[in-house]
Amino acid sequence: MGAKKITVVSPVYYGENTVVPLVEAINNHCKSIKEVSVDIILVDDSSPDKSWDQMRFIVKKEKNVRAIKLNKNYGQQSAIQAGLSLADGDYIVVMDCDLQDDPSYIPIMIDHIVKYPVVLIKKTHKETNYLKKIISYSFYKIFSSLTDIKHDGAIGNYGMYQRKVIKTYLDLNEANKNFPVLISWLAYPT
Repeated sequence: MGAKKITVVSPVYYGENTVVPLVEAINNHCKSIKEVSVDIILVDDSSPDKSWDQMRFIVKKEKNVRAIKLNKNYGQQSAIQAGLSLADGDYIVVMDCDLQDDPSYIPIMIDHIVKYPVVLIKKTHKETNYLKKIISYSFYKIFSSLTDIKHDGAIGNYGMYQRKVIKTYLDLNEANKNFPVLISWLAYPT
């Protein structure tokens, strides 16, 4: 494969207790990947907790971590967009900061990213919040029927993407970008 770089982008909101373990887990799991360097971009979506303080601490401790702070809460999709605009890896991972996206899957995704420009992780655990599950299911069912884009609600932001996919996504002129929906719409082999 030759020396490659992975950039991990993680939007942060109420992440003061999770960003440090997240970075540690990413770095630990990525040590096993041969000929690959990893950098991490944390995007504070103006979180009202002490996420930014924790992010500044991490940046001083870990040389492969960058942190940016948005001036107000724009929402997760905008935070992802901000991080992607700075991502310079050959492969880009997007994952949430709450540790529900397991960093141990990054080495598994790297095994597939050469063949498939998009490698997604499907969540198989059951939602405990039934109202959220019903709303999510209903949204994606209606969305799929209105747009002819099949989107699985069990697939969120977590995945690895070849650089060309992210460039195409960033070039879209959509006012309100929904990352997983637009990635699906781009129709790269997944």
